[in-house]
Amino acid sequence: MTRLHAAVEHAARDLRLAARGLLRARAFTASAVLTLSLGIAGTAVMFALVHAVLLRPPPVREQDRLIVAWKAYPAGGFDYAPFSAADIDVVARESRSFERVAGLSRHGAWPGVAVERDAASHLSTTCVTGSFFATLGVAPLLGRALEHADDVAGAEKVLVISHGLWQRRYGGAPDVIGRRVALSDPPFRIVGVMPPGLDYPVGVEGWMTVEAQVSLTGTLREAVRQENVLLARLRPGVTREQAGLELQGLVGRLEVERGGPRGLTVVVRSFDDVVVGDVRPAMLVLLAAVGLVLLIACANTANLMLVRGEARRSELAVRAALGASRGTLARQLLAESLLIALAAGLAGLLAARGALPLVLALVPGGLPRLEAVRIDATVALVTAALALVSAALAGVAPALFAARTDVASRLRSGRSHGAADAARGRRVLVVGQVALAVAVVAAAGLLARSLLRLQRVDMVLDADRLVVVALAFAPAGEKEAPMPPRFHDEVVTRLRGIPGVESATPVNNPPLAGVSGWDAPRSRAEGQTVELARGNPSLNVEAVYPNHFRTLGVPMRRGRAFTADDGPKAPLVAVVSADVAQRFWPSQDPIGKRIRMGLEDPDEPWRTVVGVVAPIRYRDLAVARPTLYVPAVQFIETPQAYLMR
Repeated sequence: MTRLHAAVEHAARDLRLAARGLLRARAFTASAVLTLSLGIAGTAVMFALVHAVLLRPPPVREQDRLIVAWKAYPAGGFDYAPFSAADIDVVARESRSFERVAGLSRHGAWPGVAVERDAASHLSTTCVTGSFFATLGVAPLLGRALEHADDVAGAEKVLVISHGLWQRRYGGAPDVIGRRVALSDPPFRIVGVMPPGLDYPVGVEGWMTVEAQVSLTGTLREAVRQENVLLARLRPGVTREQAGLELQGLVGRLEVERGGPRGLTVVVRSFDDVVVGDVRPAMLVLLAAVGLVLLIACANTANLMLVRGEARRSELAVRAALGASRGTLARQLLAESLLIALAAGLAGLLAARGALPLVLALVPGGLPRLEAVRIDATVALVTAALALVSAALAGVAPALFAARTDVASRLRSGRSHGAADAARGRRVLVVGQVALAVAVVAAAGLLARSLLRLQRVDMVLDADRLVVVALAFAPAGEKEAPMPPRFHDEVVTRLRGIPGVESATPVNNPPLAGVSGWDAPRSRAEGQTVELARGNPSLNVEAVYPNHFRTLGVPMRRGRAFTADDGPKAPLVAVVSADVAQRFWPSQDPIGKRIRMGLEDPDEPWRTVVGVVAPIRYRDLAVARPTLYVPAVQFIETPQAYLMR
């Protein structure tokens, strides 16, 4: 007990002496604290992101037993084919690998407009089956989750909202349960609030049932039932590989029974990989980069402390001559390093707290779990640990060099052997700083080169001259006047009347919006046998309006574009990309040929090809997908935005 008391007294004395010394050297103290705090702040911000997105578990039960599955069609060049609602019912009924099975829209969170108390606002929703939350194993924070009884025809339209929406729009009010939100007429009733951290699919603010979504989509209601991702909870002891083999067998059997495309393969991934897998490598690389910056800051601080130690050698020599041991001198210098690091840690934590909202504003929209990013106790503890590590990295070597004072030579000539050691130490630190800086600059150069390559990708679109005007319609209510029949034509006319606007057109999804479009995994050209048609590639389907290709600057290779005469009651027509024409009608003129989305479905109409356009990169920069264009008025009802050129 006496030794402990003495150690505490010595430590307190060392800290008092260190504080006095740092106060006398204010310029050095400010420089060291500022240098180190910047590195700590950057690392703390990045760790807060990594902790929320990658390390903090989502509020689901036994996440390692959750899998997400979809189908791929290698023969058709299509790596993301959905499950239908009927497929999911078969899996839920017959599978022995899964404890629970659910489905959710493959299109993720979809932007829309909600009206509440005569005020309209944006609301991103997705549709799921009634067993979705039970499969996830997540309990609502308020109210109840969606249930199977909500996902049947004629059921009341109900909505479960996210914790973020509850806080932003309703201020965390407990009486949110039972409120009415008009996404359609009749409106939806809010029945539950999910806990914070549940962000699946990414960006979702409200969950509705598939049956409720079907009632909102007009002509696309059947497609909603066909476009689902399978979510399942494994039974105890079942592996992902075993589940994948069973799913593959079920899909193969359904292919034979329903006459769908042959050669579909099942893709099974863990829930964690689906939610954060795509962003994990980038975030870890960024964390490593800011870690290197922190090391550079530590080396800078160590250099400052070496210079300060060299200037204090006479003082240290006198103290050594008066009886101070090398251990005492080193301990007192380390106390200075500790105080600097603690001050830098506190300043860095405050800077990180202030910078985090700015960083979040710059984060791409696809990053999951942003709602959970905050400076919490874990981040504060990690910041404190960073400060202590920084103190060790920045202070140990300078303390050892400064404590190695040759008292006799220093008092006799003013120089000592330790000065040469300190000079060598500074050179080593400078070399280390340069090496770390080169590594950071090299990594930044690689990222810049990748960005330049992306910018040089030939999209075929006239992207530099395109402007997107977002559009969202409030749901129709009893007091609202009906939309004029030529509303969109009037909007386009007014947009074209703006000085500098050459062309304008409605679009259902803007280019590179990160929203998956509609696909036709099965398609057939007139004259093809069913077996031959099974090898056709999956087609990206774009519902477009007159003037679409002219606005985007896409060249017509043959034939014509759509016009106002291609209306709902006109003959069904289509425009195809050049790669589709080459695949379906090699060495033939595609104009006048017929194509349909389906193999033998008698209800699927034939469409006459009237034009061929250049392949473009509309959905993503990775590849120009084979595309079938159809007049929007013959396919879906309401555009979501306008493009101007």
